[in-house]
Amino acid sequence: MAGRCWPGSATTSRSPPSAWPSTPTYIHRDNPAAQAVVRAHRRALQVIHNELDTTVQHIQTFLGRHTADEARAHYETFIAPYFTTDGQADLNIGATAITTVTAELGVPATVTAAEFYRTATTTP
Repeated sequence: MAGRCWPGSATTSRSPPSAWPSTPTYIHRDNPAAQAVVRAHRRALQVIHNELDTTVQHIQTFLGRHTADEARAHYETFIAPYFTTDGQADLNIGATAITTVTAELGVPATVTAAEFYRTATTTP
Protein backbone atom coordinates (compact mmCIF):
# COMPACT_ATOMS: atom_id res chain seq x y z
CA MET A 1 0.00 0.00 0.00
CA ALA A 2 2.15 2.86 1.22
CA GLY A 3 5.18 1.75 -0.79
CA ARG A 4 3.38 1.26 -4.10
CA CYS A 5 3.68 4.41 -6.20
CA TRP A 6 2.64 4.76 -9.82
CA PRO A 7 1.90 7.89 -11.77
CA GLY A 8 -1.77 8.60 -11.97
CA SER A 9 -2.88 6.28 -9.19
CA ALA A 10 -5.57 7.45 -6.84
CA THR A 11 -4.97 8.18 -3.21
CA THR A 12 -7.26 7.42 -0.33
CA SER A 13 -6.45 10.73 1.35
CA ARG A 14 -8.76 13.73 1.11
CA SER A 15 -6.31 15.59 -1.09
CA PRO A 16 -6.67 15.42 -4.88
CA PRO A 17 -5.46 12.23 -6.59
CA SER A 18 -1.73 11.75 -6.82
CA ALA A 19 0.77 8.99 -7.40
CA TRP A 20 1.25 8.41 -3.70
CA PRO A 21 -1.46 6.11 -2.37
CA SER A 22 -1.87 6.03 1.38
CA THR A 23 -4.07 4.03 3.67
CA PRO A 24 -5.39 5.23 7.03
CA THR A 25 -4.50 1.78 8.41
CA TYR A 26 -0.83 2.78 8.28
CA ILE A 27 -0.73 6.51 7.73
CA HIS A 28 -3.55 8.82 8.76
CA ARG A 29 -4.80 10.82 5.78
CA ASP A 30 -4.31 14.12 7.61
CA ASN A 31 -0.75 13.31 8.63
CA PRO A 32 1.40 16.36 7.78
CA ALA A 33 4.11 14.13 6.31
CA ALA A 34 1.61 12.41 4.01
CA GLN A 35 0.26 15.76 2.87
CA ALA A 36 3.81 17.03 2.27
CA VAL A 37 4.53 14.03 0.03
CA VAL A 38 1.36 14.72 -1.98
CA ARG A 39 2.33 18.40 -2.38
CA ALA A 40 5.88 17.45 -3.45
CA HIS A 41 4.51 15.00 -5.98
CA ARG A 42 2.21 17.64 -7.45
CA ARG A 43 5.20 20.01 -7.80
CA ALA A 44 7.13 17.24 -9.56
CA LEU A 45 4.24 16.73 -12.00
CA GLN A 46 4.34 20.44 -12.80
CA VAL A 47 8.10 20.28 -13.47
CA ILE A 48 7.65 17.30 -15.81
CA HIS A 49 4.96 19.20 -17.68
CA ASN A 50 6.44 22.72 -17.70
CA GLU A 51 10.24 22.31 -17.68
CA LEU A 52 11.16 20.17 -20.67
CA ASP A 53 14.93 20.61 -20.32
CA THR A 54 14.84 19.41 -16.70
CA THR A 55 12.61 16.50 -17.67
CA VAL A 56 14.94 15.52 -20.51
CA GLN A 57 17.91 15.55 -18.10
CA HIS A 58 16.04 13.20 -15.74
CA ILE A 59 15.04 10.91 -18.60
CA GLN A 60 18.70 10.73 -19.65
CA THR A 61 19.56 9.68 -16.10
CA PHE A 62 16.88 6.98 -16.08
CA LEU A 63 17.58 5.64 -19.57
CA GLY A 64 21.35 5.73 -19.34
CA ARG A 65 23.35 6.22 -22.53
CA HIS A 66 20.80 8.29 -24.46
CA THR A 67 21.60 11.70 -25.91
CA ALA A 68 19.47 14.72 -25.06
CA ASP A 69 17.79 14.42 -28.47
CA GLU A 70 16.98 10.75 -27.87
CA ALA A 71 15.63 11.51 -24.38
CA ARG A 72 13.51 14.35 -25.81
CA ALA A 73 12.15 12.00 -28.50
CA HIS A 74 11.32 9.47 -25.76
CA TYR A 75 9.45 12.17 -23.84
CA GLU A 76 7.59 13.39 -26.92
CA THR A 77 6.63 9.83 -27.96
CA PHE A 78 5.90 8.03 -24.71
CA ILE A 79 5.16 10.65 -22.05
CA ALA A 80 3.83 13.93 -23.44
CA PRO A 81 0.81 12.51 -25.33
CA TYR A 82 -0.48 10.75 -22.22
CA PHE A 83 0.70 12.99 -19.40
CA THR A 84 -1.58 15.09 -17.22
CA THR A 85 -0.75 17.22 -14.22
CA ASP A 86 -3.97 16.40 -12.39
CA GLY A 87 -2.89 12.91 -11.33
CA GLN A 88 -5.71 11.25 -13.24
CA ALA A 89 -5.13 8.15 -15.32
CA ASP A 90 -6.83 7.36 -18.61
CA LEU A 91 -7.92 3.78 -18.00
CA ASN A 92 -8.30 3.04 -21.72
CA ILE A 93 -4.68 3.97 -22.36
CA GLY A 94 -3.64 2.01 -19.26
CA ALA A 95 -5.53 -1.08 -20.44
CA THR A 96 -3.91 -0.85 -23.87
CA ALA A 97 -0.46 -0.47 -22.29
CA ILE A 98 -0.98 -3.47 -20.02
CA THR A 99 -2.19 -5.62 -22.92
CA THR A 100 0.71 -4.52 -25.14
CA VAL A 101 3.42 -5.08 -22.56
CA THR A 102 2.12 -8.44 -21.35
CA ALA A 103 1.76 -9.65 -24.95
CA GLU A 104 5.30 -8.50 -25.74
CA LEU A 105 6.61 -10.31 -22.66
CA GLY A 106 4.48 -13.39 -23.33
CA VAL A 107 2.89 -13.34 -19.89
CA PRO A 108 -0.78 -13.14 -18.87
CA ALA A 109 -2.23 -9.82 -17.78
CA THR A 110 -2.92 -10.30 -14.08
CA VAL A 111 -4.02 -6.76 -13.29
CA THR A 112 -6.52 -4.37 -14.84
CA ALA A 113 -5.81 -0.70 -15.41
CA ALA A 114 -8.34 0.17 -12.70
CA GLU A 115 -6.50 -2.07 -10.24
CA PHE A 116 -3.08 -0.78 -11.30
CA TYR A 117 -4.11 2.84 -10.90
CA ARG A 118 -6.24 1.95 -7.88
CA THR A 119 -9.45 3.43 -9.21
CA ALA A 120 -11.34 0.14 -8.84
CA THR A 121 -13.66 -0.21 -5.91
CA THR A 122 -12.41 -3.02 -3.71
CA THR A 123 -13.91 -4.74 -0.71
CA PRO A 124 -11.68 -5.89 2.15
